Amino acid sequence: MFFLLGIWATYKFTLNNYNKETTTLAAIILATSLHSVISNFDVRAEPYLTGFIIASLYCFYLYIQNKKWTDLVMACLVCAFAIIINEIFAMIPIVAALRDHFIITKEWKEIINPIWILGLLLVSVFILPEIYTLYLQFDIHPEKIVFGKTDVSDIKFFLWDSQFGRFFNTGPIKGHGDPFFFVHTILWAFLPWSIIFYITSFLKIKRNLKSVNTNEEYYTLFGTLATILVFSLSKFKLAHYTNIVFPLMAIITADFIIKLKSRYRNLQKTFVISQWILISISIIAIIGISILMKPDFNFWIVLLLSLCVFGITQVFNNNKDKINRSFYLSSISFCFLYGFMLTHFYPTLFKYQGGVCAARYVNKNNFKI
Repeated sequence: MFFLLGIWATYKFTLNNYNKETTTLAAIILATSLHSVISNFDVRAEPYLTGFIIASLYCFYLYIQNKKWTDLVMACLVCAFAIIINEIFAMIPIVAALRDHFIITKEWKEIINPIWILGLLLVSVFILPEIYTLYLQFDIHPEKIVFGKTDVSDIKFFLWDSQFGRFFNTGPIKGHGDPFFFVHTILWAFLPWSIIFYITSFLKIKRNLKSVNTNEEYYTLFGTLATILVFSLSKFKLAHYTNIVFPLMAIITADFIIKLKSRYRNLQKTFVISQWILISISIIAIIGISILMKPDFNFWIVLLLSLCVFGITQVFNNNKDKINRSFYLSSISFCFLYGFMLTHFYPTLFKYQGGVCAARYVNKNNFKI
């Protein structure tokens, strides 16, 4: 549900800054990116964060445009939800997107607007329930052992140690991450759109180096780059960290795909070839998994295949443009891959998950625990 919130907020934000076609593509790109789907399969926190962060940015954008207090309050509330889920660093994409857009477009009055102090206060108020529960659970119980220590303040851990401790490698959770970890992680995590994302990011920076086009929006570009930079500097890294900026990446990518029909016609062939390579990889992956894992047949795959065939037929009948055709075929092929993973790959993989097997054995044999 919260991932759907992210798709909706991405759609609405894009609709306010681009045309309808770009809006549709951005929503589809977010919905079909590999790690977005996997995170929903795995029931991670990232779908919640994805929804709350882009929704907060969208509400802040509405406030900037319309100066309605309800938009500001809603933006701060949703931002607080993101912080409650993933602590202070959840603010990075939002703050970086707003700040850097104002700097690039020279909207100095917005930067020094005292309303942001009120916004910070509202966010602080909205996270008070979380602070209070942490106080009840840990801070008033100094006898509890946490990471081998007693007298541990979970409020301090929430506000500082968890995120900044990982960043500076001084907290209880340590790592030794490669500074280029997210550069190559995005290559697979944002499939089938990762190659296009890198191309469009480079081109957007390049075309604005000498003379900035203040009519463009820069929330998405700098919200993405700042977040990836901060996470890359951190010593502790996990592949799903970048999921929270996938909505921003989707918007950047969608804008480029539309520009392939006008400004970047010379790159049309590159786009088509790269997408067909990825379509082929998705098909090979399905065949390879079927051969190696020999999953049990699930009838739902027949229904999914029928829907995909119908979709492919519609693409060829209604899209003469090779850019649109390549885009929609990529989306459909990866949707089929995700359906195959859900119906065949994961059920086979879960047989090797010890906890699940043990629980089933206990239930089957009526053990009393």
